[in-house]
This record gives sequence, C-alpha cells and structure tokens, in this order.
Amino acid sequence: ATAVRAGNAQVPRGICEVSWKTVSGSQVLLTIKTEDDKTITVSARMVEGKQETTGVVTSVMNGVAYLKELHTKNARFVIQNRTEGSK
Repeated sequence: ATAVRAGNAQVPRGICEVSWKTVSGSQVLLTIKTEDDKTITVSARMVEGKQETTGVVTSVMNGVAYLKELHTKNARFVIQNRTEGSK
C-alpha cells in the first residue's frame, strides 16, 4: 500500500483510526487519525448498511492516488475529493 490523498491532505500508509460527525442528512465530516498522530478531516457522504468487506477504494489521477471510499462493517463513506484545479 502507498500513501493516498484525501481532499488536500496526504494520508500515509498504515493503520488509521476513523470517526465521523453528521453535518446534515448523509453528509458527514470524516476524521482520520494516522499512526503518527496526525489528524485529517474530509467531507464525505455516508451510505449506511452492512458492507461485504472493510477497506478503501482509491483511484489514480495524474499519477496521484486519491481516497475515493472508505468501507466499515456498517457503512460506506464516499469521500468528497475536490480535485478540480488542484496541483
């Protein structure tokens, strides 16, 4: 596994602790705490429901890996990456 970007932040490879806070409806703020105690907060849409697997979905754009989804046992979080115009 390699580091990925979530929003404007770099998420290093490794074990992360994830929590979330509902903003409105299915919109949440996802907080990712990395092994080196950095905290990254990104916007996401939560889709509740049992997931077959836990883990992440990534995509590569212009050579950069982006975090697209995070799957837990009971929900799927679709990361709201704003990659338009990023450098």
